Amino acid sequence: MSHDNKTAAYFGARDLPDVIDYVGEFGAELVTFLPFVYWLYRAGQLGDRKVSTYRGMRPLYFFLSDDQLIEKDEPRRFVGYQKRTDPSIWGFIPNPNELIATRNAYEAFPNYRKQFQSTRFSFDKPLLVVHNKFNREWNSDTPVNFFSIDQLEQMFSRLKGYYQIVYLRHGRSGSVDGYSPDHNSLIDFDETSVMQRHPEVIDFEQHHREYGGGVAINQYKNELYAACHHFISVQGGGAHQCALFSGSLLLILHKRGPEAVHAYSNGFYQYATNPAPVCMIAFNDRQLQDGLGAFTDASLCQGRVMLGANGSRIANDLAPSRVQRKGQPVFGTDRTPEPGDVGVHF
Repeated sequence: MSHDNKTAAYFGARDLPDVIDYVGEFGAELVTFLPFVYWLYRAGQLGDRKVSTYRGMRPLYFFLSDDQLIEKDEPRRFVGYQKRTDPSIWGFIPNPNELIATRNAYEAFPNYRKQFQSTRFSFDKPLLVVHNKFNREWNSDTPVNFFSIDQLEQMFSRLKGYYQIVYLRHGRSGSVDGYSPDHNSLIDFDETSVMQRHPEVIDFEQHHREYGGGVAINQYKNELYAACHHFISVQGGGAHQCALFSGSLLLILHKRGPEAVHAYSNGFYQYATNPAPVCMIAFNDRQLQDGLGAFTDASLCQGRVMLGANGSRIANDLAPSRVQRKGQPVFGTDRTPEPGDVGVHF
């Protein structure tokens, strides 16, 4: 039976396993597995089945009862695209590949902005979340997608007068607490000097330790995101999560990765929320600096970011729709497309 036909047969749900188990990375779970589980829940098709995920994911599955959710305490691992239709892994997911996914009738995205509304984060300025990472990627010992110290310096200097900036890099404190880490191991990255030069910038992990009051870190993070409409992120699962909060302005530094071919322009970045984020993609430092200019020309109106004339021009220049194919990335295999697979054409 083909994967599409097999998927269609599930809805009577008779072929679903008793435990719907997710195996894989954080970002892919957010935009492939979790929307299917939420659809099953909303459609009344989940029944007595349990959902198995990783430690720390409880807040994101807020709609499940405690006896429906299993949190396994083990590291995440990457599952290649050609393996995801294996019945023992992702065989029951209608949209197993987040890189080529289109809107699917058998998935629904929770309204995380509404769910995580709180009064915990209240400041005199609008919030801006800067999400960084510094870890091994694609079986390499060298980080690829990350903000450098110089780029952080430029962001903080330029935008701290407009925003209360919260800087987030998981593992910055030297430990990973409250959730299962991805298989990509962290590498030492010392932002201390730039943070000291900009004491106005809040360190997320430190803020959670001091003011979290025992709240789970993913609960705290999602409450922060629900209070925020301005995000700057590097490529990856962190950017995926930012895209799940409606009405935002989202700038992504994308040095390498296949999302640029489809996901940003026609995939879940455009349909997971309503209204979708105003998304800007920067492939180099010059475009990143250009993108910062949109944040100085942004305002919030009725729960969504509005841009002035200059900000609109910048957002148009960096729009995902301006990314064009250069060759055909091999999405059906484990091969990661090379940087030359995509490019920007203005």
